[in-house]
Amino acid sequence: MSEPLESDPSLLVVVLDVNASAWSRSPLTVDNALQQMIIFINAYLALKPENKLVVLATNKRECKCLYPVDRANATIERDIRVYEQFRVVDATVLSGVQSMLSGAEET
Repeated sequence: MSEPLESDPSLLVVVLDVNASAWSRSPLTVDNALQQMIIFINAYLALKPENKLVVLATNKRECKCLYPVDRANATIERDIRVYEQFRVVDATVLSGVQSMLSGAEET
């Protein structure tokens, strides 16, 4: 009998455009788009625990890596009802996008 084929882990790189002026002209809101993106990311991570993820966000002034982050500096509330990897990704991506959007509004 042959051994079952194991596929290698995959890497997904997501680049989010958080340019506030572009989103102001879009029929889709930033919040709705982020909700859909988080669902997609969580589904990807659920496919295989070994899958890797990188989330980048960019606006007119800067580009930031939102995930992965240094867990030593991250403060995320624990919730036993949510798979930990999903919670970490959701919280870091959403807070990073909010930070970039609020920073863009100040200029």
